[in-house]
Amino acid sequence: GQLRWQGSRPEAGRARGLPLGELTWNHTTLHWRAQAPDWTYLQLLLPRPEAPLLEAVRQRWGSDVLWHLEAVRYLGAPRLTALPLVRWQGPQALADLVAQCRELGAVPFNPHVITVEDGGLGVVDADQVAAKAAYDPAGLMNPGKLRGWVG
Repeated sequence: GQLRWQGSRPEAGRARGLPLGELTWNHTTLHWRAQAPDWTYLQLLLPRPEAPLLEAVRQRWGSDVLWHLEAVRYLGAPRLTALPLVRWQGPQALADLVAQCRELGAVPFNPHVITVEDGGLGVVDADQVAAKAAYDPAGLMNPGKLRGWVG
């Protein structure tokens, strides 16, 4: 690997700009949306290989979709995920983009729906329900977000 960025530790009194953590996962989308409220975002697990999807979306949507890519380990294998920034053009355009990404092999996790199941896998995940029961037994946090929660 090659070092591309190194920030100072804030406690050393030498910090300039944003700490590296502010450039990861959803932080970049939040920073962008604070500056440009007419944009939104999606969450995607990209197919392998990734390039055909990225090129097809670029061809159709141009500069209305800006990519933030991150590497994760999924089922033991390295994969790319994406938090694309999307210029808001209405609910139908967003649905069309999600459909295109799904057709091209991505797994979308749509943050614009009420329940976790509707945003991603489409089914109740027993592990998520068990985690909710363990960490929020009274069901106080995010009521109505898990269709499988009956507590």
